[in-house]
Amino acid sequence: AYYEASGDGQLSAGDVMVIGSYPAAFEPPYDFGDVSIARTIVGVRTCSATDATVAVGELALSEIFAYTAGQAFLYVDGTARLVFTEDGFAGGVADIISVYPENVALERTDTIDQPFVDVAMSTGCTG
Repeated sequence: AYYEASGDGQLSAGDVMVIGSYPAAFEPPYDFGDVSIARTIVGVRTCSATDATVAVGELALSEIFAYTAGQAFLYVDGTARLVFTEDGFAGGVADIISVYPENVALERTDTIDQPFVDVAMSTGCTG
């Protein structure tokens, strides 16, 4: 999540990017893994209704973006840390969860339009 912490009511430096946990399976028991990443946003690279990309320190960035087949969240940093989640639909790949270096790589193909993972921006950026 991007959390408003700067007090200006918009995505900006001083806000916080937080990643809590991730499911390690698509069926119960999910065995949630703890990522526990919290970084202060130092700059906003892109802010639109479909893409919010922020810098969160040296060689680290986070992005929430939408495209024709779904939405995705990406976090990467200079220590080879990567968290990627995607919800797709329309009979293709419905869900992807990747976390490195925890070596979690899940992919689920679903024939219904109901992803397990839900990636969304609660409020879109306007520019």
